[in-house]
Amino acid sequence: MFNLKNLLTMKKNLLILSFILLISSATTFSQSILNGSFENWSQQVFYEEPDSFQTSNSQIYMFTGSGNVSKVTDSHSGSYAAKLETISSDNDTVPGALLLEIPYTDEPDSLTGFVKYNILTNDTAFVVAIFYSGGNYMGGGSITFYGTQLSYAKFGIPFYFMPGTPDTLRVYIFSSNINGTQYPGSCLYVDGLEFIGSGIFPNGDIENWTPVSTEEPDDWVTINPFIFQTGDTSATKTTDACDGTYALKLRNVVFYGDTLGFITNGWFGENGPEGGKPVHQNPEKLTGYYKYFPDGLDTGFAYLASSRYDTGLDSTILLDSNMFKLEPASTYTYFEVPLTYNLWPYADTVNISFASGNITDDGSYIGLNSVLYIDGLGITYYPVSVKENNFDKDVIIYPNPGKDVVSIELNPKYKGNIKVQLFDLQGRKVIDKNYTSNKQVLKLDVSEFHNGLYFYNIKTSSENIIGKIIINR
Repeated sequence: MFNLKNLLTMKKNLLILSFILLISSATTFSQSILNGSFENWSQQVFYEEPDSFQTSNSQIYMFTGSGNVSKVTDSHSGSYAAKLETISSDNDTVPGALLLEIPYTDEPDSLTGFVKYNILTNDTAFVVAIFYSGGNYMGGGSITFYGTQLSYAKFGIPFYFMPGTPDTLRVYIFSSNINGTQYPGSCLYVDGLEFIGSGIFPNGDIENWTPVSTEEPDDWVTINPFIFQTGDTSATKTTDACDGTYALKLRNVVFYGDTLGFITNGWFGENGPEGGKPVHQNPEKLTGYYKYFPDGLDTGFAYLASSRYDTGLDSTILLDSNMFKLEPASTYTYFEVPLTYNLWPYADTVNISFASGNITDDGSYIGLNSVLYIDGLGITYYPVSVKENNFDKDVIIYPNPGKDVVSIELNPKYKGNIKVQLFDLQGRKVIDKNYTSNKQVLKLDVSEFHNGLYFYNIKTSSENIIGKIIINR
């Protein structure tokens, strides 16, 4: 289960710029949410899995958006081999892993195969094969790899058996030492696995792969790719819609030993949803329609958060968030999730997430069969309303908000060399122009800039004049 408490209680560490004066306005701006009515769905292939094996792909995909066991044409024989790579994810490191567990009654003499690798210093890759009978160890063997092997080399693992007949085979192949420190970047290629003496190693030539794919709502991330091995899906398209042809149907499924139904317009982080849609204004509220059929005392949630990346801190600052409880509703019901933050710095990202079950981790009932329907989402934003630093009419900006060309009208007292600089919200200089004439109206071409807030700095012979320009097409 995702624990969102840390995300929701993060301290609002705000940097206030002393030269900016904000003034309030009762008018808000409405914008659509990408695929907010869940009309657009696509079949998405997340990664491929080698037949007969389980891999670490589902574990690492949750946090990185890609797998760390992949099908490659750099093979020893045939068309394909498996590449296992150790990858860092948030505060964890996940080795590439191939896992095989099948019923098996043969007693082969050994396991052979071909590998090449680049295992980082102090790290170790390995292959282990173990035979069991009734859950008891019957025999097996292992081999380790370290250092670098640039071309495929054959390996062999001799087996030693105890008296009796095995009933189960388990094979573990890892690109790093799972009992010690793993090092991101360790890499192991595997191909041509074969039993010697008796028995067949299933898909030992690593030729057969199956795509992991589901029909996903465009511009949203679901937990579907993480539960494919169960044959289940959490987020599906339904014609039981409130707006348009389709809506989202989200239901709880068994997920890493818990029950969860979850969707976000960002991605899954260690403490909850992260990322989201880029914005240039502070979100005021999320609106939409829902139906909710809880299992027992279960609760659904809608979550809205605004955040901003701080280049100085090299981290994302949570500006505001609200988790709104969705009560049981048998027909589509209107809801709003408001935010109150409307200060500087402005949000650059808004996250929208939904859960069909309790994710507050407070010990409340969590049901397996809870179902949530979502449709017709919209979002409104607080206006960007600024009083410029022109109290003495030293400079007048128009139009502001601007579209393609912005005019800067200077007080006639300013003559001679004038420099105009324009900076975006990240502090990057996007315009740096010198004017040498005595023209009092300067033209800035902003047609190639993204919508949002920019800062100008006008340098004259006697002073600097600073203020804001808003671009909104």
